[in-house]
Amino acid sequence: MKFRWLRKKSSESPKKDGSLKDLYSRFPDYSALTPEDEDKFDDLLTELFIDYFGRVSTLRRHEVLASWNYDFPKAILEWAVSQADTDIATAQMVYWRMEPESVRDCEVEEDLPIVETVEHRIGQGFYQDNGWAYDPRNDYGNNAVKNNTENTPEEFYPAELLKTRTGRHINGIQTNDAIPEELYPAYVRLVLALGLEDYYL
Repeated sequence: MKFRWLRKKSSESPKKDGSLKDLYSRFPDYSALTPEDEDKFDDLLTELFIDYFGRVSTLRRHEVLASWNYDFPKAILEWAVSQADTDIATAQMVYWRMEPESVRDCEVEEDLPIVETVEHRIGQGFYQDNGWAYDPRNDYGNNAVKNNTENTPEEFYPAELLKTRTGRHINGIQTNDAIPEELYPAYVRLVLALGLEDYYL
């Protein structure tokens, strides 16, 4: 699958002024698809989200990922943590929510690239820093560090991954099963075109 790499956006959240509605009216209508194409769903959903994340602000990217459905194709997260304009708090949040100790212990093939990418890049100044807060020891009450150091010593993790970031708290947004409202019409078109509404709507 080929991804379209799109230019970076600012870290400002999109305004509800109709601009997003106009933007997403240009997404595919999927009219050429039939239920016989249902095996393409994961690839098409991945392309849709990558296109979306490439168009919106890095703040919106964080807001959506804060409400993420980790059953979605992992290629979406792999793309997100591979972008230099992704915020360091976003990458850190995704990393700990992936439950990295389990990923390594179970050698989860589709999850390993996400975990390893963040581990390798977070201490190199790769991600941008907008001053957003994230505490891996208190992610909505979950101590991800404690949960992931049962068999892996805490010293294993890069210092930047263990760091508590102070600053602006960015909450998740209201979604339809982790699909942001401005993307939902395109998602519905995709699901209906493939005849998968009993599973995904």
